[in-house]
Amino acid sequence: MKRVIITFLHPYTFDAKTGKSVILKLGQGEDGKDGADGKDASVTNKPYSLSAAGWVYEAGYYKYTITDPEIVDGAYVPVTLANDTLAVAVDADIQPSPEFGEGFMKIFAINRPNGDINVNYTVIT
Repeated sequence: MKRVIITFLHPYTFDAKTGKSVILKLGQGEDGKDGADGKDASVTNKPYSLSAAGWVYEAGYYKYTITDPEIVDGAYVPVTLANDTLAVAVDADIQPSPEFGEGFMKIFAINRPNGDINVNYTVIT
């Protein structure tokens, strides 16, 4: 039996002073604003389907590349697997650490996925 451990990031926190949910502070720019680039932090949630045909075998892994211009230097991008295709992801042995670069991320698997895999990723800048 395969075991999968998934951690969930909730990018919001509760502000006791205002009684509202607010974006979790990720660090401050030189001007004291929340984003690393000196602007207020931005959160974008994105559902995505990794098509079975899109995986490429290279250097011992199957790799799937997602291109997204919002993935920029300094962005934090947590990825979670969707429950509806979790069995496909488990069979493919999806690896826990995607690779990120300017405008893209790569997701790795040990085995070729036998179907589409749905994920949600969040770009936090």
